[in-house]
Amino acid sequence: MDKKKDSKEPKDVEMEQKKEEEVKQEKFDPYLEIRKQLILLEKAVEMKDTKTCGVVARNFKRIRAEFSLKDVGLVYDHYLPDLSAKINLPKYDPDIVKFDVEDKLHLNKERAGVLTKNFEAKCFLHILLIMKLIDERKIKMAKEFVDYARAQIDLENSRTLDHFFSKIYYYSGFIYEKLGELNNFVPQFLDAYRAACHRNDEQTQATLINYILRSYINDQLYIQAANFIEICSLPENVSPNQQARNLYYEAKIQAVQMKYPEAQAHVIQAIRKASEYTGKAFRVQAMKLRIIVTLLMGEIPDRSLFSDQEMKSDLYAYFIIVQKVREGNIEEFMKVINEHEDTFKKNDNYNLLIRLRHNVIKFGLRKINASYSRISLADITTKLGLESVKETESIVTKAIRDKVINAVINREDRELKTNEVADVYTSNLPTTQLDKRIRFCMEIYNDSVKALEFPKKETKKIDFNLEDDEEIQDEQELVESLLEEFDDM
Repeated sequence: MDKKKDSKEPKDVEMEQKKEEEVKQEKFDPYLEIRKQLILLEKAVEMKDTKTCGVVARNFKRIRAEFSLKDVGLVYDHYLPDLSAKINLPKYDPDIVKFDVEDKLHLNKERAGVLTKNFEAKCFLHILLIMKLIDERKIKMAKEFVDYARAQIDLENSRTLDHFFSKIYYYSGFIYEKLGELNNFVPQFLDAYRAACHRNDEQTQATLINYILRSYINDQLYIQAANFIEICSLPENVSPNQQARNLYYEAKIQAVQMKYPEAQAHVIQAIRKASEYTGKAFRVQAMKLRIIVTLLMGEIPDRSLFSDQEMKSDLYAYFIIVQKVREGNIEEFMKVINEHEDTFKKNDNYNLLIRLRHNVIKFGLRKINASYSRISLADITTKLGLESVKETESIVTKAIRDKVINAVINREDRELKTNEVADVYTSNLPTTQLDKRIRFCMEIYNDSVKALEFPKKETKKIDFNLEDDEEIQDEQELVESLLEEFDDM
Protein backbone atom coordinates (compact mmCIF):
# COMPACT_ATOMS: atom_id res chain seq x y z
CA MET A 1 0.00 0.00 0.00
CA ASP A 2 2.87 2.36 0.86
CA LYS A 3 4.60 1.65 -2.45
CA LYS A 4 1.45 2.54 -4.37
CA LYS A 5 1.10 5.82 -2.52
CA ASP A 6 4.77 6.66 -3.18
CA SER A 7 4.39 5.86 -6.86
CA LYS A 8 1.43 8.28 -7.17
CA GLU A 9 3.04 11.21 -5.39
CA PRO A 10 5.36 12.38 -8.25
CA LYS A 11 2.42 12.36 -10.67
CA ASP A 12 0.35 14.42 -8.25
CA VAL A 13 3.19 16.92 -7.93
CA GLU A 14 3.48 17.18 -11.72
CA MET A 15 -0.28 17.73 -12.06
CA GLU A 16 -0.22 20.47 -9.41
CA GLN A 17 2.71 22.17 -11.16
CA LYS A 18 0.83 22.04 -14.49
CA LYS A 19 -2.26 23.54 -12.86
CA GLU A 20 -0.19 26.34 -11.33
CA GLU A 21 1.39 27.06 -14.72
CA GLU A 22 -2.04 27.15 -16.37
CA VAL A 23 -3.34 29.56 -13.72
CA LYS A 24 -0.32 31.80 -14.27
CA GLN A 25 -0.87 31.72 -18.04
CA GLU A 26 -4.56 32.53 -17.63
CA LYS A 27 -3.91 35.44 -15.26
CA PHE A 28 -5.97 38.38 -16.46
CA ASP A 29 -4.09 41.45 -17.67
CA PRO A 30 -6.51 44.42 -18.03
CA TYR A 31 -4.01 46.45 -20.10
CA LEU A 32 -3.65 43.60 -22.58
CA GLU A 33 -7.44 43.19 -22.63
CA ILE A 34 -7.87 46.88 -23.57
CA ARG A 35 -5.38 46.41 -26.41
CA LYS A 36 -7.31 43.35 -27.62
CA GLN A 37 -10.64 45.17 -27.55
CA LEU A 38 -9.30 48.23 -29.40
CA ILE A 39 -7.71 46.07 -32.12
CA LEU A 40 -10.96 44.17 -32.48
CA LEU A 41 -12.89 47.44 -32.69
CA GLU A 42 -10.55 48.69 -35.43
CA LYS A 43 -11.26 45.63 -37.59
CA ALA A 44 -14.98 45.65 -36.76
CA VAL A 45 -15.27 49.28 -37.89
CA GLU A 46 -13.47 48.45 -41.14
CA MET A 47 -15.92 45.60 -41.76
CA LYS A 48 -18.89 47.65 -40.41
CA ASP A 49 -19.65 44.72 -38.11
CA THR A 50 -22.22 46.10 -35.65
CA LYS A 51 -22.58 42.80 -33.80
CA THR A 52 -18.89 42.66 -32.83
CA CYS A 53 -19.02 46.33 -31.78
CA GLY A 54 -21.98 45.46 -29.56
CA VAL A 55 -20.07 42.62 -27.91
CA VAL A 56 -17.06 44.89 -27.26
CA ALA A 57 -19.35 47.58 -25.80
CA ARG A 58 -20.57 45.06 -23.21
CA ASN A 59 -17.10 43.69 -22.39
CA PHE A 60 -16.19 46.00 -19.49
CA LYS A 61 -16.89 43.83 -16.43
CA ARG A 62 -13.45 42.31 -15.80
CA ILE A 63 -11.52 45.43 -16.85
CA ARG A 64 -13.67 47.55 -14.55
CA ALA A 65 -13.08 45.17 -11.63
CA GLU A 66 -9.28 45.06 -12.09
CA PHE A 67 -8.70 48.75 -12.87
CA SER A 68 -8.26 51.71 -10.53
CA LEU A 69 -8.70 55.35 -11.49
CA LYS A 70 -4.89 55.69 -11.67
CA ASP A 71 -4.82 52.83 -14.19
CA VAL A 72 -7.36 54.68 -16.34
CA GLY A 73 -5.21 57.81 -16.08
CA LEU A 74 -2.22 55.81 -17.34
CA VAL A 75 -4.29 54.46 -20.26
CA TYR A 76 -5.48 57.98 -21.19
CA ASP A 77 -1.91 59.30 -21.08
CA HIS A 78 -0.90 56.60 -23.55
CA TYR A 79 -3.91 56.43 -25.89
CA LEU A 80 -5.38 59.97 -25.65
CA PRO A 81 -2.57 62.25 -24.40
CA ASP A 82 -4.20 65.51 -25.60
CA LEU A 83 -7.45 64.81 -23.74
CA SER A 84 -5.58 63.46 -20.71
CA ALA A 85 -3.80 66.78 -20.34
CA LYS A 86 -7.18 68.53 -19.96
CA ILE A 87 -8.57 66.08 -17.40
CA ASN A 88 -7.33 66.13 -13.83
CA LEU A 89 -7.04 62.38 -13.24
CA PRO A 90 -4.91 60.82 -10.47
CA LYS A 91 -1.60 59.50 -11.78
CA TYR A 92 1.09 57.07 -10.63
CA ASP A 93 4.08 58.82 -9.05
CA PRO A 94 7.05 58.02 -11.38
CA ASP A 95 9.49 58.30 -8.46
CA ILE A 96 7.65 55.59 -6.48
CA VAL A 97 6.33 53.28 -9.21
CA LYS A 98 8.84 52.71 -11.99
CA PHE A 99 7.90 50.75 -15.10
CA ASP A 100 8.10 51.05 -18.87
CA VAL A 101 4.67 52.29 -20.03
CA GLU A 102 4.84 50.66 -23.48
CA ASP A 103 5.74 47.28 -21.96
CA LYS A 104 2.98 47.56 -19.35
CA LEU A 105 0.34 48.51 -21.93
CA HIS A 106 1.71 46.05 -24.55
CA LEU A 107 1.64 48.74 -27.25
CA ASN A 108 3.85 51.54 -28.51
CA LYS A 109 2.53 55.10 -28.66
CA GLU A 110 2.42 55.28 -32.47
CA ARG A 111 0.19 52.21 -32.73
CA ALA A 112 -1.94 53.52 -29.84
CA GLY A 113 -2.51 56.73 -31.79
CA VAL A 114 -3.64 54.74 -34.85
CA LEU A 115 -6.06 52.61 -32.81
CA THR A 116 -7.77 55.66 -31.28
CA LYS A 117 -8.40 57.38 -34.60
CA ASN A 118 -11.76 55.60 -34.68
CA PHE A 119 -14.41 57.29 -32.59
CA GLU A 120 -15.56 53.85 -31.39
CA ALA A 121 -12.22 53.36 -29.61
CA LYS A 122 -12.53 56.77 -27.95
CA CYS A 123 -16.06 55.90 -26.79
CA PHE A 124 -14.75 52.64 -25.32
CA LEU A 125 -12.17 54.52 -23.25
CA HIS A 126 -14.68 57.26 -22.31
CA ILE A 127 -17.14 54.68 -20.95
CA LEU A 128 -14.36 53.01 -18.95
CA LEU A 129 -13.43 56.35 -17.36
CA ILE A 130 -17.09 57.16 -16.55
CA MET A 131 -17.48 53.74 -14.88
CA LYS A 132 -14.42 54.23 -12.70
CA LEU A 133 -15.44 57.77 -11.70
CA ILE A 134 -18.80 56.34 -10.56
CA ASP A 135 -17.02 53.52 -8.69
CA GLU A 136 -14.82 56.07 -6.91
CA ARG A 137 -17.98 58.11 -6.13
CA LYS A 138 -16.70 61.18 -7.95
CA ILE A 139 -20.19 61.89 -9.30
CA LYS A 140 -19.71 65.60 -10.08
CA MET A 141 -16.55 64.90 -12.07
CA ALA A 142 -18.38 62.02 -13.81
CA LYS A 143 -21.21 64.45 -14.72
CA GLU A 144 -18.77 66.88 -16.32
CA PHE A 145 -17.09 64.15 -18.35
CA VAL A 146 -20.32 62.42 -19.41
CA ASP A 147 -21.61 65.81 -20.66
CA TYR A 148 -18.42 66.14 -22.71
CA ALA A 149 -18.77 62.58 -24.09
CA ARG A 150 -22.43 63.17 -24.96
CA ALA A 151 -21.58 66.40 -26.80
CA GLN A 152 -19.02 64.46 -28.86
CA ILE A 153 -21.34 61.59 -29.81
CA ASP A 154 -24.08 63.98 -30.94
CA LEU A 155 -21.76 64.97 -33.81
CA GLU A 156 -21.35 61.37 -35.03
CA ASN A 157 -23.69 59.09 -36.98
CA SER A 158 -22.62 55.49 -37.52
CA ARG A 159 -24.33 52.16 -36.84
CA THR A 160 -21.15 50.78 -35.25
CA LEU A 161 -21.57 53.42 -32.52
CA ASP A 162 -25.12 52.48 -31.49
CA HIS A 163 -24.15 50.36 -28.47
CA PHE A 164 -21.65 52.99 -27.28
CA PHE A 165 -24.28 55.76 -27.60
CA SER A 166 -26.63 53.61 -25.53
CA LYS A 167 -24.01 53.11 -22.81
CA ILE A 168 -23.16 56.80 -22.58
CA TYR A 169 -26.83 57.80 -22.31
CA TYR A 170 -27.38 55.07 -19.72
CA TYR A 171 -24.63 56.45 -17.50
CA SER A 172 -25.87 60.01 -18.14
CA GLY A 173 -29.23 59.04 -16.67
CA PHE A 174 -27.59 57.15 -13.80
CA ILE A 175 -25.38 60.12 -12.86
CA TYR A 176 -28.18 62.70 -13.12
CA GLU A 177 -30.44 60.51 -10.97
CA LYS A 178 -27.67 60.22 -8.34
CA LEU A 179 -27.52 64.03 -8.28
CA GLY A 180 -31.33 64.29 -8.06
CA GLU A 181 -31.57 66.05 -11.43
CA LEU A 182 -33.13 63.33 -13.60
CA ASN A 183 -36.42 65.21 -14.13
CA ASN A 184 -34.48 68.29 -15.35
CA PHE A 185 -32.73 66.10 -17.90
CA VAL A 186 -35.93 64.68 -19.50
CA PRO A 187 -36.19 67.37 -22.27
CA GLN A 188 -32.65 66.45 -23.42
CA PHE A 189 -33.60 62.76 -23.32
CA LEU A 190 -36.65 63.46 -25.50
CA ASP A 191 -34.49 65.34 -28.05
CA ALA A 192 -31.97 62.49 -28.03
CA TYR A 193 -34.80 59.97 -28.50
CA ARG A 194 -36.03 61.81 -31.61
CA ALA A 195 -32.48 61.82 -33.00
CA ALA A 196 -32.09 58.09 -32.24
CA CYS A 197 -35.36 57.38 -34.10
CA HIS A 198 -34.14 59.33 -37.14
CA ARG A 199 -30.95 57.28 -37.36
CA ASN A 200 -32.70 53.95 -36.44
CA ASP A 201 -30.54 53.47 -33.35
CA GLU A 202 -32.64 50.89 -31.48
CA GLN A 203 -30.25 50.40 -28.56
CA THR A 204 -30.23 54.09 -27.64
CA GLN A 205 -34.01 54.32 -28.16
CA ALA A 206 -34.55 51.55 -25.59
CA THR A 207 -32.23 53.19 -23.04
CA LEU A 208 -33.87 56.60 -23.42
CA ILE A 209 -37.45 55.24 -23.31
CA ASN A 210 -36.72 53.49 -20.01
CA TYR A 211 -35.11 56.55 -18.42
CA ILE A 212 -37.96 58.83 -19.52
CA LEU A 213 -40.49 56.39 -18.00
CA ARG A 214 -38.38 56.13 -14.85
CA SER A 215 -38.35 59.91 -14.47
CA TYR A 216 -42.14 60.15 -14.92
CA ILE A 217 -42.74 57.37 -12.36
CA ASN A 218 -40.35 58.95 -9.82
CA ASP A 219 -42.31 62.22 -10.14
CA GLN A 220 -45.68 60.39 -9.92
CA LEU A 221 -46.59 61.55 -13.47
CA TYR A 222 -48.40 58.34 -14.38
CA ILE A 223 -50.74 59.90 -16.97
CA GLN A 224 -47.78 61.34 -18.89
CA ALA A 225 -45.99 58.00 -18.63
CA ALA A 226 -49.04 56.14 -19.99
CA ASN A 227 -49.35 58.61 -22.87
CA PHE A 228 -45.65 58.21 -23.66
CA ILE A 229 -46.02 54.40 -23.79
CA GLU A 230 -48.92 54.73 -26.25
CA ILE A 231 -46.81 56.87 -28.58
CA CYS A 232 -43.42 55.14 -28.22
CA SER A 233 -42.93 51.39 -28.27
CA LEU A 234 -39.75 49.57 -27.29
CA PRO A 235 -37.82 48.10 -30.27
CA GLU A 236 -37.78 44.30 -30.38
CA ASN A 237 -34.06 43.69 -30.99
CA VAL A 238 -32.70 45.08 -27.73
CA SER A 239 -31.06 43.45 -24.73
CA PRO A 240 -33.18 41.40 -22.28
CA ASN A 241 -32.21 43.80 -19.48
CA GLN A 242 -33.76 46.75 -21.32
CA GLN A 243 -36.85 44.67 -22.08
CA ALA A 244 -37.15 43.68 -18.41
CA ARG A 245 -36.92 47.32 -17.27
CA ASN A 246 -39.53 48.42 -19.78
CA LEU A 247 -41.93 45.65 -18.77
CA TYR A 248 -41.50 46.56 -15.10
CA TYR A 249 -42.26 50.25 -15.74
CA GLU A 250 -45.32 49.33 -17.79
CA ALA A 251 -46.52 47.01 -15.00
CA LYS A 252 -46.07 49.80 -12.44
CA ILE A 253 -48.09 52.26 -14.52
CA GLN A 254 -50.84 49.72 -15.20
CA ALA A 255 -51.05 48.79 -11.50
CA VAL A 256 -51.61 52.46 -10.61
CA GLN A 257 -54.30 52.64 -13.33
CA MET A 258 -56.00 49.53 -11.82
CA LYS A 259 -55.25 47.38 -14.87
CA TYR A 260 -54.20 44.49 -12.67
CA PRO A 261 -54.27 41.54 -15.14
CA GLU A 262 -52.04 43.43 -17.63
CA ALA A 263 -49.75 44.56 -14.80
CA GLN A 264 -49.41 41.00 -13.53
CA ALA A 265 -48.57 39.64 -16.99
CA HIS A 266 -45.93 42.34 -17.57
CA VAL A 267 -44.23 42.04 -14.18
CA ILE A 268 -43.99 38.23 -14.52
CA GLN A 269 -42.35 38.71 -17.94
CA ALA A 270 -39.98 41.30 -16.44
CA ILE A 271 -38.84 38.85 -13.73
CA ARG A 272 -38.40 36.10 -16.32
CA LYS A 273 -36.28 38.29 -18.60
CA ALA A 274 -34.12 39.77 -15.81
CA SER A 275 -30.67 38.28 -15.25
CA GLU A 276 -30.45 35.66 -12.49
CA TYR A 277 -26.86 36.56 -11.56
CA THR A 278 -26.93 40.37 -11.51
CA GLY A 279 -29.43 43.11 -10.74
CA LYS A 280 -30.68 41.78 -7.40
CA ALA A 281 -32.27 45.16 -6.52
CA PHE A 282 -34.33 45.09 -9.73
CA ARG A 283 -35.52 41.52 -9.14
CA VAL A 284 -36.51 42.38 -5.55
CA GLN A 285 -38.52 45.43 -6.67
CA ALA A 286 -40.22 43.46 -9.44
CA MET A 287 -41.08 40.65 -7.01
CA LYS A 288 -42.62 43.14 -4.57
CA LEU A 289 -44.79 44.57 -7.34
CA ARG A 290 -45.81 41.07 -8.42
CA ILE A 291 -46.92 40.20 -4.87
CA ILE A 292 -48.98 43.39 -4.54
CA VAL A 293 -50.64 43.02 -7.95
CA THR A 294 -51.50 39.37 -7.20
CA LEU A 295 -53.17 40.45 -3.96
CA LEU A 296 -55.05 43.26 -5.71
CA MET A 297 -56.42 40.70 -8.16
CA GLY A 298 -57.94 38.82 -5.23
CA GLU A 299 -55.42 35.99 -5.24
CA ILE A 300 -52.85 34.82 -2.66
CA PRO A 301 -49.23 34.71 -3.92
CA ASP A 302 -47.57 31.31 -3.92
CA ARG A 303 -45.43 30.66 -0.84
CA SER A 304 -42.47 29.66 -3.07
CA LEU A 305 -42.05 33.35 -4.04
CA PHE A 306 -40.73 34.01 -0.53
CA SER A 307 -38.41 31.00 -0.33
CA ASP A 308 -35.49 32.56 -2.27
CA GLN A 309 -32.72 32.99 0.34
CA GLU A 310 -31.25 35.96 -1.53
CA MET A 311 -34.49 37.96 -1.29
CA LYS A 312 -35.98 36.55 1.91
CA SER A 313 -35.06 39.47 4.18
CA ASP A 314 -36.15 42.08 1.58
CA LEU A 315 -39.58 40.45 1.19
CA TYR A 316 -40.25 39.89 4.91
CA ALA A 317 -42.65 42.87 5.31
CA TYR A 318 -44.58 41.73 2.21
CA PHE A 319 -44.77 38.17 3.56
CA ILE A 320 -46.44 39.53 6.73
CA ILE A 321 -48.87 41.53 4.55
CA VAL A 322 -49.83 38.36 2.66
CA GLN A 323 -50.46 36.55 5.95
CA LYS A 324 -52.74 39.33 7.24
CA VAL A 325 -54.64 39.49 3.95
CA ARG A 326 -55.19 35.72 4.09
CA GLU A 327 -56.49 36.03 7.67
CA GLY A 328 -58.94 38.74 6.59
CA ASN A 329 -58.52 40.86 9.74
CA ILE A 330 -58.54 44.54 8.79
CA GLU A 331 -57.20 45.74 12.17
CA GLU A 332 -54.13 43.48 12.00
CA PHE A 333 -53.58 44.45 8.37
CA MET A 334 -53.59 48.20 9.10
CA LYS A 335 -51.29 47.59 12.07
CA VAL A 336 -48.69 45.97 9.78
CA ILE A 337 -49.11 48.78 7.21
CA ASN A 338 -48.43 51.43 9.88
CA GLU A 339 -45.52 49.45 11.34
CA HIS A 340 -43.69 49.18 7.98
CA GLU A 341 -44.95 52.46 6.50
CA ASP A 342 -41.45 53.90 5.95
CA THR A 343 -40.34 50.76 4.08
CA PHE A 344 -43.39 50.76 1.82
CA LYS A 345 -43.06 54.48 1.05
CA LYS A 346 -39.37 54.02 0.26
CA ASN A 347 -40.32 51.27 -2.20
CA ASP A 348 -43.07 53.53 -3.66
CA ASN A 349 -45.67 50.83 -2.94
CA TYR A 350 -47.57 52.42 -0.04
CA ASN A 351 -50.49 53.76 -2.10
CA LEU A 352 -50.98 50.39 -3.81
CA LEU A 353 -50.96 48.56 -0.46
CA ILE A 354 -53.60 50.89 0.99
CA ARG A 355 -55.93 49.69 -1.80
CA LEU A 356 -55.74 46.18 -0.31
CA ARG A 357 -58.12 47.14 2.51
CA HIS A 358 -61.14 46.01 0.45
CA ASN A 359 -59.33 42.82 -0.55
CA VAL A 360 -58.64 42.00 3.10
CA ILE A 361 -62.35 42.27 3.80
CA LYS A 362 -63.15 40.10 0.75
CA PHE A 363 -60.76 37.37 1.91
CA GLY A 364 -62.27 37.53 5.39
CA LEU A 365 -65.79 37.21 3.96
CA ARG A 366 -64.77 34.22 1.84
CA LYS A 367 -63.30 32.55 4.90
CA ILE A 368 -66.47 33.18 6.91
CA ASN A 369 -68.65 32.07 3.99
CA ALA A 370 -66.75 28.76 3.76
CA SER A 371 -66.83 28.17 7.54
CA TYR A 372 -70.41 29.13 8.47
CA SER A 373 -73.74 28.21 6.91
CA ARG A 374 -75.35 31.02 8.93
CA ILE A 375 -73.78 33.90 10.91
CA SER A 376 -75.06 37.22 12.25
CA LEU A 377 -73.81 40.50 10.81
CA ALA A 378 -72.69 41.56 14.32
CA ASP A 379 -70.35 38.56 14.50
CA ILE A 380 -68.98 39.38 11.03
CA THR A 381 -68.30 42.94 12.24
CA THR A 382 -66.30 41.59 15.17
CA LYS A 383 -64.35 39.03 13.14
CA LEU A 384 -63.38 41.48 10.38
CA GLY A 385 -62.65 44.35 12.77
CA LEU A 386 -65.13 46.73 11.11
CA GLU A 387 -66.57 49.81 12.80
CA SER A 388 -70.33 49.14 12.66
CA VAL A 389 -72.97 46.59 11.62
CA LYS A 390 -74.32 49.08 9.05
CA GLU A 391 -70.91 49.26 7.35
CA THR A 392 -70.69 45.47 7.43
CA GLU A 393 -74.12 45.13 5.79
CA SER A 394 -73.16 47.42 2.89
CA ILE A 395 -69.83 45.62 2.39
CA VAL A 396 -71.48 42.18 2.42
CA THR A 397 -74.15 43.37 -0.02
CA LYS A 398 -71.48 44.58 -2.45
CA ALA A 399 -69.53 41.33 -2.07
CA ILE A 400 -72.66 39.30 -2.96
CA ARG A 401 -73.34 41.54 -5.98
CA ASP A 402 -69.71 41.16 -7.17
CA LYS A 403 -70.00 37.35 -6.69
CA VAL A 404 -67.19 37.32 -4.15
CA ILE A 405 -69.32 35.09 -1.92
CA ASN A 406 -72.35 32.90 -2.67
CA ALA A 407 -74.82 33.90 0.05
CA VAL A 408 -77.94 35.95 0.89
CA ILE A 409 -78.69 38.45 3.68
CA ASN A 410 -81.70 37.86 5.91
CA ARG A 411 -82.74 41.44 6.70
CA GLU A 412 -85.19 40.49 9.44
CA ASP A 413 -82.75 38.39 11.49
CA ARG A 414 -79.78 40.50 10.30
CA GLU A 415 -77.71 37.48 9.40
CA LEU A 416 -75.81 36.04 6.44
CA LYS A 417 -76.94 32.69 5.04
CA THR A 418 -74.58 30.71 2.80
CA ASN A 419 -75.97 29.08 -0.35
CA GLU A 420 -75.01 25.56 -1.29
CA VAL A 421 -71.75 25.51 -3.27
CA ALA A 422 -72.18 24.15 -6.80
CA ASP A 423 -69.59 21.92 -8.48
CA VAL A 424 -66.82 24.21 -9.76
CA TYR A 425 -66.32 21.99 -12.85
CA THR A 426 -69.80 22.88 -14.08
CA SER A 427 -68.71 26.55 -14.32
CA ASN A 428 -66.43 28.37 -16.77
CA LEU A 429 -63.62 28.73 -14.20
CA PRO A 430 -61.53 25.68 -15.32
CA THR A 431 -61.74 26.80 -18.96
CA THR A 432 -60.69 30.34 -18.04
CA GLN A 433 -57.68 29.10 -16.04
CA LEU A 434 -56.62 26.73 -18.83
CA ASP A 435 -56.88 29.53 -21.40
CA LYS A 436 -54.74 31.77 -19.17
CA ARG A 437 -52.00 29.13 -18.90
CA ILE A 438 -52.05 28.39 -22.63
CA ARG A 439 -51.61 32.10 -23.41
CA PHE A 440 -48.67 32.31 -20.99
CA CYS A 441 -46.96 29.28 -22.59
CA MET A 442 -47.51 30.66 -26.09
CA GLU A 443 -45.93 33.99 -25.06
CA ILE A 444 -42.84 32.15 -23.79
CA TYR A 445 -42.65 30.15 -27.03
CA ASN A 446 -43.00 33.26 -29.25
CA ASP A 447 -40.32 35.13 -27.26
CA SER A 448 -37.99 32.13 -27.54
CA VAL A 449 -38.44 31.96 -31.33
CA LYS A 450 -37.73 35.70 -31.64
CA ALA A 451 -34.52 35.29 -29.60
CA LEU A 452 -33.13 32.50 -31.80
CA GLU A 453 -29.98 33.24 -33.78
CA PHE A 454 -29.07 31.06 -36.75
CA PRO A 455 -25.48 30.51 -37.98
CA LYS A 456 -24.43 32.39 -41.07
CA LYS A 457 -23.98 30.44 -44.30
CA GLU A 458 -20.51 31.76 -44.94
CA THR A 459 -17.84 32.29 -42.30
CA LYS A 460 -16.36 35.76 -42.35
CA LYS A 461 -12.80 35.87 -43.67
CA ILE A 462 -10.61 38.85 -42.93
CA ASP A 463 -8.15 39.85 -45.63
CA PHE A 464 -5.85 42.25 -43.86
CA ASN A 465 -3.36 42.84 -46.73
CA LEU A 466 -0.79 44.12 -44.25
CA GLU A 467 3.00 44.01 -44.21
CA ASP A 468 4.86 40.96 -42.86
CA ASP A 469 5.66 42.54 -39.56
CA GLU A 470 5.70 40.34 -36.44
CA GLU A 471 3.49 42.68 -34.39
CA ILE A 472 0.92 42.99 -37.19
CA GLN A 473 0.84 39.20 -37.66
CA ASP A 474 0.19 38.81 -33.93
CA GLU A 475 -2.68 41.27 -34.20
CA GLN A 476 -4.14 39.33 -37.15
CA GLU A 477 -4.08 36.09 -35.16
CA LEU A 478 -5.51 37.87 -32.12
CA VAL A 479 -8.44 39.40 -34.05
CA GLU A 480 -9.26 36.15 -35.84
CA SER A 481 -9.27 34.21 -32.55
CA LEU A 482 -11.43 36.86 -30.90
CA LEU A 483 -13.90 36.85 -33.80
CA GLU A 484 -14.14 33.08 -33.56
CA GLU A 485 -14.97 33.42 -29.84
CA PHE A 486 -17.66 36.05 -30.56
CA ASP A 487 -19.19 33.91 -33.33
CA ASP A 488 -19.59 31.12 -30.77
CA MET A 489 -21.33 33.45 -28.27
